Amino acid sequence: MSKRRKLMHMKYPFMLEQDEDGSYLIQFPDLPGCMTCGESIEQAVKMGEDAKKCWIESALKDGAFIPEPKTAKIFFDWSESHA
Repeated sequence: MSKRRKLMHMKYPFMLEQDEDGSYLIQFPDLPGCMTCGESIEQAVKMGEDAKKCWIESALKDGAFIPEPKTAKIFFDWSESHA
């Protein structure tokens, strides 16, 4: 498996937070600046996956350091439960 492919499939923990307007912010603490939002939890998680992939692609292109995911105390794989 290529380095790029391996990185794309890593499970990075994320934080979800509901904003005052009802939208949801998703952030990946291990990937500085990697965040996005969505109108629903489902949309925020989907957008988060796209943001994570773009962050990793950009870091690979720039030769920047890409940290390994830290272990989250609680990890819920939304994509598997809502496939």
